Amino acid sequence: AAAPQDSWMTRTDRAGIPVPLMAKNPIVDELLSERPIVDWLLPDFIPAGSLIALAGSPGAGKSFLCYSIGMALACGLPVLGLRPPYPVRVLYFDCENAVPDRTQYERWIYYGLQKPNLEMLSRNFWCLPFTLGGAEWAGNAEAAVKFFKPELVIFDTTTPCCNIQDENDNAEAARVVGRIRSLMNLSKPSAACICIKHAKVYKDSGQLTLRGAKTWEGAVDSIVYATPGEGRPRKDGWNNVKLSPAKKRAFALQYPIQISPSFTDDEKGRVLDATKALR
Repeated sequence: AAAPQDSWMTRTDRAGIPVPLMAKNPIVDELLSERPIVDWLLPDFIPAGSLIALAGSPGAGKSFLCYSIGMALACGLPVLGLRPPYPVRVLYFDCENAVPDRTQYERWIYYGLQKPNLEMLSRNFWCLPFTLGGAEWAGNAEAAVKFFKPELVIFDTTTPCCNIQDENDNAEAARVVGRIRSLMNLSKPSAACICIKHAKVYKDSGQLTLRGAKTWEGAVDSIVYATPGEGRPRKDGWNNVKLSPAKKRAFALQYPIQISPSFTDDEKGRVLDATKALR
């Protein structure tokens, strides 16, 4: 008789006996288990292991929003009206904001969060400004992820961070997304990732889309657009912002959020007051 052959379903032990690789179909456990299906880093917004594109026009407040989310999650504090279940390790790659802007954001947020525990913040929130951006961006990012073991990675902004040469090249976009997914999987369990991108508005319909290669729209798990509020600009120079989900999977932001930045009483801090938008 011919010797049994290994296949994707079986392997052959030393005695030449086929041994099933999948002894039990996982569908039964998946259907009947009471374990939570997803682990939320920020309930209703950021599931663990998800790749999120946050897009908007310049001046929509994307960086300040992501710094606010990152620093709040690092301390286990509420943000956007949502409370994280536990503190989260955050790795923020910033290739967008100059040192004075970044430092001012961090101070505003620190005082806006009512001066959270600095030991916890310094342990869980790491910003690496202008560490990426060159041809070796992926290797540098890999070294940082292996060292910090983050649960959330933020790229601000994705095009310069990932050294994208042609923003409209779908093949290049696919390679970048693949590298980002690989970086996420270096953490165990897999890290979530927010990729900050620019948005494009179609003049005839006003519809928003991700600027550049369309690969991104299919490759990410969810898309959230940040758009300045309608009406006159605020006298304090800040914009009301609306977060609108555009790609809704089972676990992603399902409803729009209206954000109205406000000042603390001593004006040292900035707070993102948030409510569910009516539409």
